[in-house]
Order: sequence, then structure tokens, then C-alpha cells
Amino acid sequence: MAKSLFRSGTSSPSAKTMKEVLEKLAIAAQQSLPQTQERQSAIEQLVNEILRSRPICRPLGAKVLCKVQQEIYEQVQQQLFCEVEREIDKYNPERLRARDWTNALRDRIFEQVLDDNRLKQLALEIQQLPAGRELRQHLLGELIKAIRLSGRLCRPHRTKFSPTFYELLYEEAVNETLIYVCQNIDKYDPERGTSKNLSLG
Repeated sequence: MAKSLFRSGTSSPSAKTMKEVLEKLAIAAQQSLPQTQERQSAIEQLVNEILRSRPICRPLGAKVLCKVQQEIYEQVQQQLFCEVEREIDKYNPERLRARDWTNALRDRIFEQVLDDNRLKQLALEIQQLPAGRELRQHLLGELIKAIRLSGRLCRPHRTKFSPTFYELLYEEAVNETLIYVCQNIDKYDPERGTSKNLSLG
């Protein structure tokens, strides 16, 4: 795959335009012959467009990504390329919108990449920044989103409540946990265990 296509200063198109671009790029990739430079290029463009709407690994203003963010981004980009290459011919635009299909692929790859080690690296990066720094607050926001994306927040006692009431309780508990993480990030000790210590309080 070519070098990272990320450009921190690239502006995002409108939601309608992005939907149209994703559909055109997905169809272009399907119509190109497998194992050709044309298909490789089409998939690279599609992956780049998918990652415009990534939930994390976003820079603070015009700054560049920190080392951990860049590593996560590049790993996601590489794995997403491989996933799109495997799945592109199975995609049916008449049954599923391109945006829904690509978002599902993107989130699945983020979940795979955001393992205990990546979450730990991000937490340690935050610890090294002085309290009150704008970048520290930005990375705390990234960590919170990363914990959610990682799928490592457990869902206990699901059968004890109605689905609607359970979701309300779950979201309240998650929010309290993530607030705790933000307030106690400097107490996090990676030697005590995995990222479950971080994400479950």
C-alpha cells in the first residue's frame, strides 16, 4: 500500500457530498479488475475518504498527530485497505448504503487495532503532558472515544432489565466511568494490569 494518505489540513466535505463520493469510489473499485494498479488506486482513494470521518486520530487544530495517534492511524489505514480489498466485490449498493457499509468496516478495524497496548500507550502519552494543556485535554477526549471504540466496556446484568431501561443505566454507568478515567488518568499504573483497569475504573 502507498504511504499514509493522511493530511491534517484536509477539509471534510459535506455529509451529502461524502455519501456521493463514497458511493462513486466503491463502484469504481468494483468495476476495476482485481490485482491491478487501477483497483489498488481506487481502494486507496476509498480508504482515504472513509477515514475522513474517523472518530479518533484527529489533530488538534493545525498541529500534527502525536506519535501514538499516528501509529494507530497508520495501522488502521493498512488494515482497512486489506479489509476493503477483501470485501469490495461483495458490496451491493442496492442493499446497503455505501456510508453504512464503510462506517461498519472502519469501526470494526478500529476495534481490532485498539487493543490493551494501544490504550495503554495513549494513557501514558497523556500522563506526560502538564495538567491544563490544551493537547492533554484533546488526547483525553481521544482516549475516551478510543475506549468506547475498543469494545472493552463490559455489559453486565443485561437480562435483569428491559432493553430500553438497560441502555439508560448502561450509558449512565459508562459516562461515570469515563469521567473517572479523565479525573484519575495520572493514577493509572500500566504495571497493575491491562486496560480493563483503565476503562472499568
